[in-house]
Amino acid sequence: MSEDYAVFWRNNEPAQKLFYALLSRAEQDAYDDDFLMQLAAYREAGGDAVHADIFAAQYLLANGDAANAVTCGERAFRMHAVEPALWAVLCRAYTATARYADALVMQAYTAKLLNRPLTLPTDIPRSALTPEVLDRLSVAMGKPSYAPIALSRMSWEAEKGLCATESVFAGEFIPATDVHRPLYYVATYTEQEQQGNKGWLLQTIQSAEGFSFNVGGEFVYDIMRASRAPGRAEIHCAGENVLPVIGVAPFQKLHVETENMEQDTPLTPATPNFFRLTEDASLSSDRDFLVGTPISIGHDPMRRPLVLNILADALPWAILREHFAEWMPNTARFFAQGTIFDQHFSVSEYTYPSLPTIETGMYPHHSQIFNDKIAIPLAADIITLSERLHDLG
Repeated sequence: MSEDYAVFWRNNEPAQKLFYALLSRAEQDAYDDDFLMQLAAYREAGGDAVHADIFAAQYLLANGDAANAVTCGERAFRMHAVEPALWAVLCRAYTATARYADALVMQAYTAKLLNRPLTLPTDIPRSALTPEVLDRLSVAMGKPSYAPIALSRMSWEAEKGLCATESVFAGEFIPATDVHRPLYYVATYTEQEQQGNKGWLLQTIQSAEGFSFNVGGEFVYDIMRASRAPGRAEIHCAGENVLPVIGVAPFQKLHVETENMEQDTPLTPATPNFFRLTEDASLSSDRDFLVGTPISIGHDPMRRPLVLNILADALPWAILREHFAEWMPNTARFFAQGTIFDQHFSVSEYTYPSLPTIETGMYPHHSQIFNDKIAIPLAADIITLSERLHDLG
C-alpha cells in the first residue's frame, strides 16, 4: 500500500474500480445479479464498509426488501451519519416500512444541508405530522449548537404545507430520541423576580419575527433534566437535597407534605421552584408537574474542593512557547502556578468540531458529530465526560 497521502484514494485500486462500477450501475438502476456479485467483490477487496452498506440498501430496496434495506442503512448511519446518499436511501426505506417520522428526518437533513425548504412528500400521509414529529423536524432543520433556540420551528398549514418560523423550545422539553436519561426541560433563569414574569415574557416574545437572530441569545435559560409527574410524586431523600419543581399552568397549586410539615405553594410554567428537603416528601397537584434532578447538598468524601481553570484555544504553542510571558503576560501570570500541557493536540482547526471531543473524549469520526448544520443525535451508548463525572460523584 502506498504511503503517499497525496494519492490516498488510489491506495486500493481494485476496490476503487469496483466502487465506480457499482456507482455506475446504481445510477442506471441496474440492481441485478451482476450488481450483487460486484458488491460481494467490493467487500472482499476491502472496500469502504459504509459505501458497501449503502449499495446493499439500494439493492435490497430495489428488490422489494425494505426491512433489510433499513438494517443496512442504519448500520451505515452509525458509522457515517452525515452522508446525503445514505439519507436518500434511508428515507425511501423508512417510507416503505411506514416509519414516516424517520423518513421525514432524513429528508430534513438533506434540506438543511442544501439550504432548501422542507416539503411533505406525496407518499407520506399528512397524519404523520404529529406534534412530536414536527418537533423532531424542528431540531433537524435547526443548528445543534443553538439549542434551545429553534431557527426553523416547523408547523403545518393547510394552504402552505410545512412552514418554518423562528422560535425557541421554552417551557417544554428539548426533543430527543433514544435517550437513556430524563429529557432536558427548558425553563427561564429566575433569581429574585416576581414568580412567572420571565416565563410570561418569554412566552410573549418567543414567536416574534427576528427573535432568534436578535434577542434569542440574550435570554438566560435554565436547562435541566426533568421528568413529568402525573399529579403526584414521592421524593425519597438521602441526606439534604434541593429539588427543582416546575408547574404547567399559571399559579398551579402544589401540595407538599413531609412527616413534619404540610403546606401549599404556587407553581408557574417555565419557572423552577427549588425546595430544600431533608426528609421524604409527597408532592401532589390537580394536574401534572415537572420534577428536576435532585441536587445533593453537602460534601461527598469522593469529591475534593477544586476550582479548575482550563484555557483551551488555538494558540500556536510552538511559536508562543519561547515568548509566552512577553506576548501574553496576563495569561502567563494567571497560569504560572498551573500546568501547561505541552504535548496536547486538538482534533480540529476551529472550535465547533472540537466541542464534541471535549464533551466525549472521542474523535469526530467516532461520535459522528462535527457538522454545525446537521443535528445528528449522540448515540445512546456514548456517555459524555460530564455524565461520567456525575456518576462518580
